[in-house]
Amino acid sequence: MRSKQTRNPEHIAVRRNRKPGFTLAELLISLLILAEIATFAIPKILSTQQDARKKAIFKETIATLYELTAKAKLDTASNVSTPSLQRQFFRNNLNYVKECDTDPAAQGCLASGAPYSDPGNVSTFVLPNGAVLTSINGVPLPNGESIGIDWNGPTGPNVFGDDVISMTVCYGPNPCNSGLNNILMGPTAPGAVGPSGNTESVTLWAEIFD
Repeated sequence: MRSKQTRNPEHIAVRRNRKPGFTLAELLISLLILAEIATFAIPKILSTQQDARKKAIFKETIATLYELTAKAKLDTASNVSTPSLQRQFFRNNLNYVKECDTDPAAQGCLASGAPYSDPGNVSTFVLPNGAVLTSINGVPLPNGESIGIDWNGPTGPNVFGDDVISMTVCYGPNPCNSGLNNILMGPTAPGAVGPSGNTESVTLWAEIFD
């Protein structure tokens, strides 16, 4: 007569509690799917973050220009009546970390080949937020000026309508846009700021303030 084999209760409990796991193939397939999703999602997230940062810097810098034009409007006869005084007005009233006053590209304020980088004709100011204001009195008029804002500064790229916007700054007592070069849209009243110079700048202006 056969004797009955006794079973270990702990062994039985372990077997009952054991759950099926993932195979190596299933794990690899899951990782491939996650990698595929990340390939499309991560660039989109980074692009959205950069676009938001770009708009924020443009808005902050344009607000700075508004403040300067309002200040200049109070005393236009003495502080912005000539190109040299315009430069000095920016030096005295703008919060900046660096000025390039002979060749902005060579001095490290703009990427090589960037708009408004004409040697000897402009001042470029690097702001604390990383943007630059350039072509300060590049258009030597007593009442207004064409100024570029480059949101990412010396790092580039520098493309009108994307990284760079051209602005009309009107801080004189009279309408000032009639003498500025290549005006497509811009302010005419003292203390005003607006896009000018090319259609790309007008389009970018609309995107910034959408």
